[in-house]
Amino acid sequence: MKTKARILDVARRLFNEQGEAHTTNQQVAAAAGIAVGNLWYHFRTRDDLRAALSLAAARDYRAALRQADGPAPATERYVRYTLGTMRAMWDHRFLTEDAAARRASAGAGLMREQYDRLRALLDELAGEGAFVSGPVDIDDLAAALWMVVRHWPDHLREIEGVAAPTPGQWRRGFDLKLAILNRTMTPESFADLQARVAALDAEGADAAG
Repeated sequence: MKTKARILDVARRLFNEQGEAHTTNQQVAAAAGIAVGNLWYHFRTRDDLRAALSLAAARDYRAALRQADGPAPATERYVRYTLGTMRAMWDHRFLTEDAAARRASAGAGLMREQYDRLRALLDELAGEGAFVSGPVDIDDLAAALWMVVRHWPDHLREIEGVAAPTPGQWRRGFDLKLAILNRTMTPESFADLQARVAALDAEGADAAG
C-alpha cells in the first residue's frame, strides 16, 4: 500500500476508534510507520487530511446511492442501497460522531443525500402499488426506516460491543426494517422484498465460500 493510502487508512481507523479530536498527528504518523514530517508532506494541513477522508467517505456513500439506480426491480435496489449505506456509515462513522466533522457539515450533507434517495425509492415503490391501500404516510415511513439505517451501526458498536460487523449482523439490522415494512406493504410486494433479501444472502454465502 502506498504511503498516502496507508495514512488515510490508519487515520480513518483511529478517527473511528477514538474520535478525531482525540487523535494526534503523532499517533497517525506512528500508526502509518512514518515520521510526522512525512505526514505533512502528503497532507499539508489537518484540514487537508480531513478533506481527503471526507472524499473517500463520499465515494462509498455514492456507491451505495448507485445501488438504488438501474434496471433491477425497486425492491432489489432498495435492499442493496440499504445494506451499502449501513456499511458506509460504519466504515466512516467518525464523520457523523465527531463534533469537528459535524461542524464542517461533511457528515450532515452525506446523510441528507442518503435520506433523500431512500425517500425517492419509497415513492417509486408506492407508484408501483407496493403499499397497502389506505393512509400510508411516506414521510413517516421514510423517517422510521431511516432511523434504523442511521442508528443500527451505532447500536452494534455501543450496545453490543461489535468491532467488525458480520453479514449476519447487517442482516439483523435489515430485519428490523422488514418488521416495519411488513405492516405497510402488500403481501405480494413484501414477499418479493423477502425474496430479494434471501437472494443477497445466498449471493454473500457463495462469495464467502
